[in-house]
Amino acid sequence: MTDDLLRKRKLYLIIGFLMSLVMGLVYAWSIFVLPLEKQFGWTRAQTQLTFTLAIMSFCVGMIFGGRLADRFGPRIVASVGAILSTIGFFLASYTESLGMLYFSYGILVGLGIGIADIVVLSAAARWYPDKRGLAIGAMAMGFGLAGFFFGGLMGQFIGSLGWQWAFRTLALASLVVLVGGGLLMLYPPTGWAPPLPGGSTGGVAPAPLRNFEWYEMFRTAPWWLWWVWDLVLCIAGMMVLAHVVPLAVEKGLDKARAAWAMGLFALFNGLGRLLFGWLYDQLGRNKTMVLSAAVMAFGVFGIRYLTQFMGFPGLFVSIMCTGLAYGGLPVINSTFIVGSYGPKNAGLHIGLATTPLMVAVFIGPYLGSFVQMSFGYDLTIVLGGLVAVLGVIVAFFIGDAQKLYQKS
Repeated sequence: MTDDLLRKRKLYLIIGFLMSLVMGLVYAWSIFVLPLEKQFGWTRAQTQLTFTLAIMSFCVGMIFGGRLADRFGPRIVASVGAILSTIGFFLASYTESLGMLYFSYGILVGLGIGIADIVVLSAAARWYPDKRGLAIGAMAMGFGLAGFFFGGLMGQFIGSLGWQWAFRTLALASLVVLVGGGLLMLYPPTGWAPPLPGGSTGGVAPAPLRNFEWYEMFRTAPWWLWWVWDLVLCIAGMMVLAHVVPLAVEKGLDKARAAWAMGLFALFNGLGRLLFGWLYDQLGRNKTMVLSAAVMAFGVFGIRYLTQFMGFPGLFVSIMCTGLAYGGLPVINSTFIVGSYGPKNAGLHIGLATTPLMVAVFIGPYLGSFVQMSFGYDLTIVLGGLVAVLGVIVAFFIGDAQKLYQKS
């Protein structure tokens, strides 16, 4: 029985990675912006709202999908999310108005991807209590790598066949991979744990002392300190990313090299999920969170200063650091939440852990744009770096909810 489950958990890891690779295509939105603006005459503010709605819907989908997955299991919930995203991509191919675009891509696609994604993350947390960070990172890595592997391909597809067929291709990928993967996904039996390294059974990691309910989680200090930590790092990342290319051009790089460097962000975003998942297993909570925030701060400041003094190599190093740290956030968050508050309600809790992103998606880009228009690119980058430094400080004080419960 145990050997069979060990084989199955490897299979689910592969399925989860493939599902994440398709779900990450929601971030391919940027390749549709110019074709849509050109055809319909829409402004950047109008098209940008589509992605904002998609991120908000994604977070809402994770919250409600997590609750449903905890109660009804992964298959039904993942399939529902996959069907919603499939319908959303397909309807988006018939867009003729902003309202249609907002509904199809902004709401249906975002909601469906969020519902399916929470199942993948919850499955990783349940199947790999012994290597939780690494497993979550491996499954989530596809989400970050999707833009790197498929962004250019989809761009060529749009150039050849048009944005309509690109959306329909995404709908087909969603139908085949997400629906198919969702129907195969299962959680392990309640109370199951992998064998110890020596071969005896009983599990490597002891079960958490307590499974918290969501309202109990909200009453603990570690939750709120983590919430602030994640919020400031999300804001820092979102503040600067939209301005990397114009800042690099302002510092003397040509547009082609600056744009190519930004393409690397997707690669390091994916690799950061695996790296920081592994680091969390090795270093633990506080060291990993401090390191993540420090790497983010170094990368953001580097976009301003390393690019100025080193040119393209400086921009490359800065993008690498920012991408690694930003990509590591969802993995650190999921691993922290499940390890601190128990696996029983992992779906709902990980879903609720997207609430800082819901706030940051409004604050980060708009604050960055305001500072840029008022004071220029340099101050935008510096302010983003200072916000990340705040994350370094907060990370030192995030405690262990399980130990606090023991003491009480």
